[in-house]
Amino acid sequence: MKIMLDAMGSDNGAVEFVKGAYLAMKDSDVEIVLVGNEAELTSLMKNEDPEGKYSSRISVKPVCLPAGSEGGTLPLPPAPAGRR
Repeated sequence: MKIMLDAMGSDNGAVEFVKGAYLAMKDSDVEIVLVGNEAELTSLMKNEDPEGKYSSRISVKPVCLPAGSEGGTLPLPPAPAGRR
């Protein structure tokens, strides 16, 4: 079974999602696709599995964020002025 996981949807960053993905792979034969910032996820994956034991069962689907966004959060436009 292949599972896609939005790894950037947490206030605590992607580290818990990556740890959870490796725990799932240790307990079953699932394949994991982490969706998010490729550089950050790749670094976390190397820390979690330095020998690459699970590298054939986990991958990253990079996300392209719009210009001006920070961590996937778009800046809000200014509120319209109220009428007096």
